[in-house]
Amino acid sequence: MARLIRKTAKVSGSGGGKINVRGREWTKEDLRELKNHSREKTPAKTIAKLTKRTVGALRQKAFILGLPLGRSSREWTKEDLRELKRYARQKPPATTIAKSMKRTVAAVKRKASTLRLSLGRPVREWTKEDLRELKSHLRKKTPVTTIAKSMRRTVAAVKRKASRHGLLVGHRR
Repeated sequence: MARLIRKTAKVSGSGGGKINVRGREWTKEDLRELKNHSREKTPAKTIAKLTKRTVGALRQKAFILGLPLGRSSREWTKEDLRELKRYARQKPPATTIAKSMKRTVAAVKRKASTLRLSLGRPVREWTKEDLRELKSHLRKKTPVTTIAKSMRRTVAAVKRKASRHGLLVGHRR
């Protein structure tokens, strides 16, 4: 992650003190120029030189505005956005949504983030072998945290699966 470098400026008439300045404000003209460059797919480095801003500042502003910057990307249509919102209500994993919408997982996650939508997490199904391994661990009275680590699952997932199969976890028999 890039470090934020703060510039300092002298405050006139206040005894020579310093204040932190986080960069120039974005004017309407600056935003119009950024949008035009985005449409033309101008590389971020080139835009940075032309606007006398850092690449990071440009990327951040473009992200906030939902603009692609310097790379070819497929525009999100109103129908695409409706579809993404519909999926977000159902909570499937981003991978499922991406395949269905013929987009990358990163593109789906990025757009969901800008729209403040939460997507589901991928769910790993339990195989018969996983269930056998769980039962074996429970017969040996292995601690649930150890079981979870060895099976690469969360403690909650292990407890939930055991409970659904009527198996006792962490209880003394």
